[in-house]
Amino acid sequence: VYKRQGKYGSLAASDPIAISGLTNKFIFLEDGDVAEISSKEYKIYDESQNEVQRDISQIVAIINGGGAFVLIYLFCILIIGLPIMMAEIMIGRSSQKSPVNAMRLSAEKSDQSPSWRFVGWGGLISGLLILSFYSVLAGICLDYIFISGTDSGGMSTTEKFASQTASVSKLLFWHTAFILMNIIIIGAGVVSGIERIVRLLMPMLFVLMIVMVVNSIINGDFARGLSFLFAPNFSDVTPATFLSAMGQAFFSLSLGMGSIMAYGAYMPKDQQVVNSSFTVASLDTLIAML
Repeated sequence: VYKRQGKYGSLAASDPIAISGLTNKFIFLEDGDVAEISSKEYKIYDESQNEVQRDISQIVAIINGGGAFVLIYLFCILIIGLPIMMAEIMIGRSSQKSPVNAMRLSAEKSDQSPSWRFVGWGGLISGLLILSFYSVLAGICLDYIFISGTDSGGMSTTEKFASQTASVSKLLFWHTAFILMNIIIIGAGVVSGIERIVRLLMPMLFVLMIVMVVNSIINGDFARGLSFLFAPNFSDVTPATFLSAMGQAFFSLSLGMGSIMAYGAYMPKDQQVVNSSFTVASLDTLIAML
């Protein structure tokens, strides 16, 4: 779907990259769908010949200039994200306390106002707000582990997702299951709980991503996607692009929510903060690029 000289129109293509220079809004057809496109409108019919509506999707990288967004994101990681990460680690390691007490002790050592502790409270509140929606999404992901191994009953992916998310009882059940899993892991402590499960799950995640990349190389237009991702289009860059890239950098590095301070509190005194920060940021960026 595109707009040019005040008029709207529709295009058909094999993939978003093929028409990324004209629009950043796309409708992805389901298996069996047929699209009827004219100069003024479009209609979509499912495999039963019923007219249906499909959601319009926007792709962030296309909105913000493709490779230009990636370059700005990397800039934000290097210039803003890394220094803040190092600062949070050092504050946590220096105090070996919770984020709230870490900020309070740091303020006291620097002869500053104890009101700095509210920065720690702000981080905790941010983490709670993020958990409020992340736990629901994670519950849906848990549900889909079992859905992927069962018959869909002829339902399209969109219809299946709509049916799962329309059930309050299912959402509540899987949300509760996810929260209970986190309580058990976190209750065991940073080292015996979080670190132990991360050592298991993160390599599994990395292997799954490698499998998906190899699959896209074999079955997809990998070279074309790679060219788009790293071919900058600075004409689409706006102030909102910088805000989006900075927000992505903060989110991917878990900055400003107290978690990095908490990890810093458990960090050995002989471990290099700079080296550790660069390692974490580099691996995080690699995963993001994949």
